[in-house]
Amino acid sequence: EVREAMGADLDQDAIDALQQQVEGWPVAVQMTRLLGNDNSKNRGSRADIVGSHGHVANYLVTNVLRSQPDELQEFLLETSILESFNVALADAVCGHDKSQALIRQLEPLQALVIPLDDDHEWIRYHHLFAECLKDLLKHEDPDRFAQLHRRAAKWCSENRMVAEAVNYANAIQDYDLSRQIINDNCEWIRLIYFGGVGYFNGLLANIPEDVISSDPRLLYSKVYANVLVGNYKQALQYHNAAELLMERDGVAPESLRDRLTTGTGLLCRVEYKMARDGGWLKDRLELAEKFEAESPEKDPRPVTLCCLALQCLFYGEFDEAWEYTRQAERGFGNVVALFCQINFGIIELWTNALDEARRRFESTSQRAVQMGGDQSNLKFICDTFVAAIDYWQNDLDADPDDRLEQLVLRVIECDGGYEVFNTGFDAVIHDALSRKDYERTDFLIDRLERSAERFAMQRLSQFAQQLRLDCAVAREDPGEAARMFEKVQHWLDVDEKALDDLGWRHKITAFYSCARYLGALDRHEDALAHVAKGLDEAERLNSVLIRVRGSILKASLLEQAQRHGEAVETLKHAIQDAARIGCTRAFAADTSPRLVRDAARLMIEDGNNNPMVGAFLEQLSSSHAKELLTGREHEVLLGLVDGKANKEIARDLDLTDNTVKFHVRNLYKKLEVTKRVNAVARARDLRILK
Repeated sequence: EVREAMGADLDQDAIDALQQQVEGWPVAVQMTRLLGNDNSKNRGSRADIVGSHGHVANYLVTNVLRSQPDELQEFLLETSILESFNVALADAVCGHDKSQALIRQLEPLQALVIPLDDDHEWIRYHHLFAECLKDLLKHEDPDRFAQLHRRAAKWCSENRMVAEAVNYANAIQDYDLSRQIINDNCEWIRLIYFGGVGYFNGLLANIPEDVISSDPRLLYSKVYANVLVGNYKQALQYHNAAELLMERDGVAPESLRDRLTTGTGLLCRVEYKMARDGGWLKDRLELAEKFEAESPEKDPRPVTLCCLALQCLFYGEFDEAWEYTRQAERGFGNVVALFCQINFGIIELWTNALDEARRRFESTSQRAVQMGGDQSNLKFICDTFVAAIDYWQNDLDADPDDRLEQLVLRVIECDGGYEVFNTGFDAVIHDALSRKDYERTDFLIDRLERSAERFAMQRLSQFAQQLRLDCAVAREDPGEAARMFEKVQHWLDVDEKALDDLGWRHKITAFYSCARYLGALDRHEDALAHVAKGLDEAERLNSVLIRVRGSILKASLLEQAQRHGEAVETLKHAIQDAARIGCTRAFAADTSPRLVRDAARLMIEDGNNNPMVGAFLEQLSSSHAKELLTGREHEVLLGLVDGKANKEIARDLDLTDNTVKFHVRNLYKKLEVTKRVNAVARARDLRILK
């Protein structure tokens, strides 16, 4: 329509710009065309025609504004500063209660007054009209222009329209007002918009850095915004600036609360001064208790209690972690309550209640969506834990879990913490290694390493190095394996306190990784000594998933050392353990079908009568048995099922008789039989055949 009105003289960019500027208002388009035709020097010069001082602006002021009653003119001018408004906001800005009646008088200006909802409760002016009115108001009465913006900012702030309030304050460069608005609302913003990093960053984007750096609470807001995207390194810089400012000027009560909540949460994420006795966190808890006594409606203790729970988890003190989390949950709601549920779920995961943990993570994910929408970061954290549990309980022959990988890559870009990063990457790398998909492992570890720098989290960098060692051993890369082993072994050679500060799970899996490397060098006794250290810790904590994986590795190392009987006995115990939690996928690596088969036979001979173990054993044996036969051997087996002679099978498969005989002999050897009928029966027992 614009092109038809304007003709071919304007190019497409000019047409698009004109359409955007006049919002399809036919009068403005026609005026642009007529004025352009009347005066050749105006042709194509949209600024002269539709700009705030151009011909259309002159038309709007002269023919539209000045034709209205005085009271309505004042209303139009004063409300022109508003991006959108309802009756209450208009009354607050204009300082009267006449807005409803005045809005009705605007009905004849339909093209210039645009409703924003079906009930016409919220409206806005055509932006060209609004710009003309604002320019006129600012030119005629700049003090009133600023005062109206402050009124709009105050009303929006009181009604939790914080972004709008900050925009009105920034429009007149009243950054003190912007600062006050954000500080007055930062608590509930952090609770409600915990997944909306774009919203939160938008509030801070247009405030000069010198204003932010002069206010501890704004600095803590920047801390929070950076934490939301996992930029802990940048968050630490803002945190340290806030600390220096408070050290110089003293700590106001609200700044202290930010230190106890946002500051404590950040320092815990980067694992600042971990200590078994609670250390600095205990000191902050005492400070929080004093603060709560003075301001009981703003209790900062739950955040510190949650952090103490995570520190207990770090050292494998599960009962203490549960108690701290229970105390935090008792005193607070909203987001902290969700973090408490995540803590409970992590404790259940590592204390062998995988099904309970899964249900808890699922329900917490749903609550996170209700509070923060389907892009809530807490939702993705919970979903990652669910997907990791699903992975360990999947069948051995399950397809690669793309969902787990997608979730891991999502949370690594945002706020999550070591527990979720470690749990997610541990599972997805285990899957890739079991499938010998080394391109996938390299991609995932590269992403982890890039993020570890941003997180300023030493253990995460160490974890990535440990995964590199596992990958180098699996792909038989001796140079890379030796280099990474030297790094990982260095952590294990330090004093007991430093070793303890790796954290229980990190320490155990580091021993396992070194054991794999030493086993690959045929240093079997050294390898077994390392895996034994990891297993001792897993046994002390009674964490079945970690213990099962160590027992599987130990069985494999014993087999390499030609101690088959001990290997089978060790794997038997691993199967019994794994059956308790349905942990099938752990057997996808560090073991062989032959070892599983022999352990299963031993358990049957021992008279295992536990139905749960029996069902798990049948599932495990079936999955591993499928790996026994090559594709061609399976085709020959199907010929045996049909009762065909060797010559018939050879003809069907386009093979020689001797080749078929070779495959039949291999079938007998792998299935440990000597006759065709027994081979078929054995294949059915192992569920190779349905």
